[in-house]
Amino acid sequence: MGTPETSREPCLDRILDDNGDAFGMRAVGGSAFHFIKGVYNSPVGTRLTGGTQAVLMNAPRVGGSFAVWGGLFLAWVALTRETVLEMRAKLMLRGGVFDVGDDLIKKVIFIRASICGENHPDTVAARETLSKLGRLIAKVQTTTDGYNNNASSLP
Repeated sequence: MGTPETSREPCLDRILDDNGDAFGMRAVGGSAFHFIKGVYNSPVGTRLTGGTQAVLMNAPRVGGSFAVWGGLFLAWVALTRETVLEMRAKLMLRGGVFDVGDDLIKKVIFIRASICGENHPDTVAARETLSKLGRLIAKVQTTTDGYNNNASSLP
């Protein structure tokens, strides 16, 4: 079992969850920074009020901008991962390791459907690869069964 970052599949739920975490971290960090800046730049009698106003004005903006960046980055990471998984799956299929290739293509379909949508051309292409794999496995099993039947009939 891997670490939580590698054991979870990158899907829309995970991206939104991590995106909320990014917003919270940056809003808290931005709040501390803007509070100190507001206290420093306010007149002597209103330093606490100036720090609070600076937090109310700036922390949501700073947190939101980091959340947007985090969401785009996480979507890019997920799409890059599924591209690598697809390449690995095709190599496994060429090498004859069909069960591993089948699992990898299913992961690719899950990631693409979660991020791009069910009818996206990349998702449809991955589904076509899975159907080709199914036909190939059936063909290999039929050929293997025919070979085994002929071998058992020999004296």
